[in-house]
Amino acid sequence: MRWGAVLRVLVLQAAWAAAGGQVRYSVPEEAKAGTVLGRLAQDLGLEAGEAEARRLRLVAQGRRASVEVSGASGALVLSSRLDREELCGKSAPCALRLEVLVERPLRVFHVELEVTDINDNAPVFPAARKNLSLSENSPPGFRIPLEGASDADIGANAQLTYTLSPSEHFSLELQNSNARNIEPELVLTKPLDRETIPVHRLVLTASDGGRPSLTGTMELLISVLDANDNAPQFNQSVYKVQLPESAAVGTLVTRVNATDADEGINSQVIYTVTNFLPPSGRDVISVNPNTGEIHLTGALDFEDANIFNFRIEARDQGTPPLSGHCKVELEVLDVNDNAPEVWVTSLSVPVPEDASLGTVVALLSVSDRDSGANGRVRCWVWPASPFGLEATFAGSYSLVLREALDRERVSEYEVEVRAEDGGAPSLRASRGLVLSSRLDREELCGKSAPCALRLEVLVERPLRVFHVELEVTDINDNAPVFRVDEEALSIAELSMPGSRFPLEGASDADIGANAQLTYTLSPSEYFSLDHQGNNDQSASLGLILTKALDRETIPVHRLVLTASDGGRPSLTGTMELVISVLDANDNPPQFNQSVYKVKVLEGSELGTLLVTLSATDPDEGINSDIVYSFSRRVSTKVEEMFTIDENKGEIRLQGKLDYEEINRYEIPVEARDKGSPPLSGHCKVVLEVLDVNDNAPEVMVTSLSVPVPEDASLGTVVALLSVSDRDSGANGRVRCWVWPASPFGLEATFAGSYSLVLREALDRERVSEYEVEVRAEDGGAPSLRASRGIAELSVPGSRFPLEGASDADIGANAQLTYTLSPSEHFSLDLQKTEEDDESLFLVLRKPLDRETIPVHRLVLTASDGGRPSLTGTMELLISVLDANDNPPQFNQSVYKVQLPESTEHGTLVIKLNATDLDEGSNRNVLYSLDTLFPQDGKEVFEIDRRTGEIRLRNDLDFEDVSLYRLQVDATDQGTPPLSGHCKVVLEVLDVNDNAPEVMVTSLSVPVPEDASLGTVVALLSVSDRDSGANGRVRCWVWPASPFGLEATFAGSYSLVLREALDRERVSEYEVEVRAEDGGAPSLRASRGLRVPVSDVNDNAPAFAQAVYTVLARENNARHSRSLCVADGAGKSDLMVFSPNFPPPPPPGPAAENGSAGKGPSLSPLASSVGSLTEGSRISVSALNKRYQFRLELSVAVSPGCSDCRTLFWRALLIQAMSPGTALAAEAGLAAGSAAERFCGRLREREERRGGDCSARSAVVAGGCFAASKRDFTGREMLPRSCQALPVLGAEPLLPHERDRVPVPAVAGVLPGSFRQARLSLTGGQQTDLLC
Repeated sequence: MRWGAVLRVLVLQAAWAAAGGQVRYSVPEEAKAGTVLGRLAQDLGLEAGEAEARRLRLVAQGRRASVEVSGASGALVLSSRLDREELCGKSAPCALRLEVLVERPLRVFHVELEVTDINDNAPVFPAARKNLSLSENSPPGFRIPLEGASDADIGANAQLTYTLSPSEHFSLELQNSNARNIEPELVLTKPLDRETIPVHRLVLTASDGGRPSLTGTMELLISVLDANDNAPQFNQSVYKVQLPESAAVGTLVTRVNATDADEGINSQVIYTVTNFLPPSGRDVISVNPNTGEIHLTGALDFEDANIFNFRIEARDQGTPPLSGHCKVELEVLDVNDNAPEVWVTSLSVPVPEDASLGTVVALLSVSDRDSGANGRVRCWVWPASPFGLEATFAGSYSLVLREALDRERVSEYEVEVRAEDGGAPSLRASRGLVLSSRLDREELCGKSAPCALRLEVLVERPLRVFHVELEVTDINDNAPVFRVDEEALSIAELSMPGSRFPLEGASDADIGANAQLTYTLSPSEYFSLDHQGNNDQSASLGLILTKALDRETIPVHRLVLTASDGGRPSLTGTMELVISVLDANDNPPQFNQSVYKVKVLEGSELGTLLVTLSATDPDEGINSDIVYSFSRRVSTKVEEMFTIDENKGEIRLQGKLDYEEINRYEIPVEARDKGSPPLSGHCKVVLEVLDVNDNAPEVMVTSLSVPVPEDASLGTVVALLSVSDRDSGANGRVRCWVWPASPFGLEATFAGSYSLVLREALDRERVSEYEVEVRAEDGGAPSLRASRGIAELSVPGSRFPLEGASDADIGANAQLTYTLSPSEHFSLDLQKTEEDDESLFLVLRKPLDRETIPVHRLVLTASDGGRPSLTGTMELLISVLDANDNPPQFNQSVYKVQLPESTEHGTLVIKLNATDLDEGSNRNVLYSLDTLFPQDGKEVFEIDRRTGEIRLRNDLDFEDVSLYRLQVDATDQGTPPLSGHCKVVLEVLDVNDNAPEVMVTSLSVPVPEDASLGTVVALLSVSDRDSGANGRVRCWVWPASPFGLEATFAGSYSLVLREALDRERVSEYEVEVRAEDGGAPSLRASRGLRVPVSDVNDNAPAFAQAVYTVLARENNARHSRSLCVADGAGKSDLMVFSPNFPPPPPPGPAAENGSAGKGPSLSPLASSVGSLTEGSRISVSALNKRYQFRLELSVAVSPGCSDCRTLFWRALLIQAMSPGTALAAEAGLAAGSAAERFCGRLREREERRGGDCSARSAVVAGGCFAASKRDFTGREMLPRSCQALPVLGAEPLLPHERDRVPVPAVAGVLPGSFRQARLSLTGGQQTDLLC
């Protein structure tokens, strides 16, 4: 039983496979070669041993074979590893479709091999390294989105997790953008410092979910962008320089250098000079703002100022700018630029001639403003005279009498007091001294101490000189003085506490204790004073920041700097310090509310202003400019419904609000400033949609039990109703009642459900039918109603009660009758009860259609019974309420679209349009894709739900899918919703993007040379994935050969033998099967085949001729070779000799299947009617018979070119006698190649020997084929109809060469008009060959 079942399974499986079904196998990728995939032969229903006998094999599919059929077993075996990702990418499942061939008879089967995924691919990032840039002052919590890795595997093997290498500055957070996609984000956890770590190198690792897990890494190279957080620093705090006072204007004093640890513009430094002491230094010194070079801009004068103190400020160009400072001391060196000055302070003349020696004649004061040797003065009297000079004290001289005078000998002396200083070169000059009545020490001595006036007191008779020194002492009469009354400073908001800012001190013209200055600063919690030095005026004064600044709290600080001297009483001077705090972007925008609550009515008009957000930034300038936007992760629905003005912060409505759809929106908003880096603040807008009473109650009869027995008990339920209102609150609270009064009433069962129950006993004989209306009214203002009234779907016969008229008369005058204006839809019915009560009803006679007549206007006329009758009228305005009775209608049921497969993503495929005749929400249409064929079309197309635009979202590939069928639904929003449908048929137009593929499925080589015509050498499969002209493939064999192509069935070809083979002539063929499609431009493919020809013993040994005839000239010398051998036994053979033509060399080995050493011959090989002989004629009965002959040319000549005799063959075929006749012939293409090889060998041998003879030859092939010199380079065939046959010739051959040029057999029909041929030999005999 078991083997029988197996047999039945195999038989069924074989029958199924034979019927064209598929065999399916599965194998994990990367399985080892040799893995058995399945028992293919058995699964195909082949018997044991039949697989090998029928040559079960796979048909190659153009790619490297990965599976094969194993020997006699017929098992399908893996021959090389399979890579699922290489084969199918991310597609799942991944299947290889194989074709299996068996012969005798030839059958094709299809096999599908599914390759399952293993975790053999590690996650791969887009790049091995990711370069990121982050500002140095980015706040902690700043996020940088990162691009995740991809994994070529699928399923769990492709689910990725991420880790980050340890870092104190960064961490990793993962965001789930959707169910399958995780986006990593880099989060800053600690402030950065570019000067400490300019570049952070981290490693992001992605691990997949395989077992074991594989990982991929990406290096994160985070460059920290510089922030201006470092002030410039000088390489010296004090620069000391000496210059002679004679230094020229423009002289380089020194060059200061400040460096800034920041980079870029933050490190570019601008130099300025400040705080000159004395103030006159401003006119003498300047600094280059870019280089820091200090130059002289004015003349130095040691005598005016011998030292200059000033400060250099280096300020960077960051935002805000920071600055550093240094001090420069310039000492002026004295130069001898002042001549001595000589003043005569007293002169006592005339001098008595009896004046005693030592008498003082004059007092002189000598001084020099220079110092040192330049100020030391030497004085003398010139020329020699009785007078001389005596120094009294420093700089004072007396001119005294040194010798006795004799007026009678010399009555007058001209003397000169000369003064010369010790400079080089020395200078001479004189000068006087003038004193005022008021003494000002500062005016007399400046800062010099002590200050003394040296006086000389004279008394006469006798003249005496006394020296008096008057010291002028200092009193505290000068208060300290600042250079300016107000000093403006700018300090960056982010300056660190402890930062020092230099100040220019005051000066005091006094000296000593009166000039010793102390400084105080008005109270401030942000600043203190730093006074470095020994209380001299050159000490360093600085302002120290003691507390972090906040520009937003105090933008300007005003302080008073007071300088007090050491006098008694102390004098003071003040300067106001105005400190402006430079803004830094340290404050994010702040909304005035963290949550904005907005209420808006549904149905508000588009463009309605919902709320104006307001965010403020206490910074200033660009740091306070704010841009408003929705947060990055705001929902698509919010972006569709609302817009925000980025400058004003206004949020407006751009979509239609519907409370019943969404009644609350939460909108995250971001306010971002324009600082560097930008900071942002956030708020949330909670928008509550308020309900509007825009939905009438809906009354639906869910169950109706009629007729009702007249003896039904009270409380019997007649109908169940469901009452609902889509609105909310009071708008949705519904009140229901039955109208008009009847035995029926409503009972609420639970929320929204009612029962119509019997409340009074029925009497069919009194009332056989009741028309009741259940009315529902909501609590809105105004309220909306619904009833089973005149709705569009009301059925004919429906009755609608009317309120009748009243008449103040009585009796007949008050009896009223009613008439209705003509209407095809309505009639009037007046019913009277037993109590003579009248009920007036409007009866629907014909179905209503709101879309045809939305409003009916009728006139109800009441006439009384008086004479004459009086009437009253009432207009009935009947509005037909819309029912959702019209589904949306497309303007076409089928849309046909054509797109080329090369169409780009986002291209509009088609815009659909559906209309709905209803109104309100019943006509609002939403589009959706219902069904697609094939299913993966959902990945290719997308539809806009509101506009109906279908766009391309993925690639089209004609070869994968050439036709898409899309079912599109247009659904209105009525209750219940109705839908219209259309079909979109998208035809993908083929583009010629696939070249033909030529595959050799079978090759049977070598081919025996005696193979019969039609022998199949190879099987080929030619395919082109394109279609139409692009996929129509034309195939041929190139170059021409004995082989040709035969189409077996679509796309399959056989390479067959079309001409007989001769291995001795051609032993191997290189053929190429070429394929070209019909596209524009066309694409080509080719496949080369090597077909060797195997030898068959088809040539018996043969002599060149049966009889050899030797002709020799008499009286030839011994060993003379002046003879010629003419071969051939038949009369058709041509025998030629030349008296001086040398004989051939001794015969060598015979050629394969042939011989060598033959002379020229024309030998018949075979004939169907006899041999072609000289002088023979072809009778009429022989016409159209076929002859076969071979023309063979053999040459034997002597060596050497200098004395060679050239033998010329020229054959002239005479033109056919009668016009229109032809000699037909076919020559094999191998003749041309054989001739080329023959002549090539001749040329090579000639070149090796250096001869001067040309090596050319020709082959006579017969018929209309002309063999000439041109045939050796490009073989030509003349037209088959030849009126004038060309000359056939053979040109000179090399001497002493033996070669043979076989020409393929030529079959031809000799027409009867071919009469004769003449063969002439140059220099020889002439013979006529008659036919």
